[in-house]
Amino acid sequence: MLGERETQIEAFSDLLTRRGLDKGKGQTAWDLGAGTGLQSLALARKGYQVHALDFSAEMLAQMGPEADQWGIQRHQADLTDSQSYALPSADLLVCMQDTLLHLPALSDLETLFHQGYAQSQPEAAFLLSFRDLSQALSGKDRFILLRAEADRILSCFLEYLPDQVMIHDIIQTREKAGWEQRIHAYPKLRAGWEDIQPLWEKAGWQSQWQEKRRGMWYVHLRKG
Repeated sequence: MLGERETQIEAFSDLLTRRGLDKGKGQTAWDLGAGTGLQSLALARKGYQVHALDFSAEMLAQMGPEADQWGIQRHQADLTDSQSYALPSADLLVCMQDTLLHLPALSDLETLFHQGYAQSQPEAAFLLSFRDLSQALSGKDRFILLRAEADRILSCFLEYLPDQVMIHDIIQTREKAGWEQRIHAYPKLRAGWEDIQPLWEKAGWQSQWQEKRRGMWYVHLRKG
């Protein structure tokens, strides 16, 4: 698992380099929905002073001692609350791994884009990703295999509702007594490019680059 984590950190580091965002010395970055710190650590290694925000203190704690070594400042924060953005002005904002779709409503995405714009430097950049969930899958396509190992299988089932998609994570692990299964369900916004693009444009952000890979949008924004 440690090797897999490092691979993910390096993948985001490569994205920063490809987008010309790898010169972080003397600059401030916000990692919105930082989770266990994959993006935060990549940013810190590029020289950024990183502020990592997440609603879960437990997830932030899992960054481990390397976060302290790099001086990453962790904030337990509600991204739907404008007060959470009272931080040193950002040169770069990142919001990756479907964080946007974990917010309760599209109006909360508006808050995020507007606050990020208002609290960032005049030439700030914003790097984000989100999965396009606007179009409902049907039949067996709603079952997605995410990872398969000798002793662990991770898959999910998608249940489409009018404004949400219920994600049912299915984790199967091989134990001494046999296979065990755990299921965890949570909602995501049922939204896609046509729903989210107008929100960042309304806030003043302009798209510099976008790419869609395996259903996931990757977008580089600049302040207009």
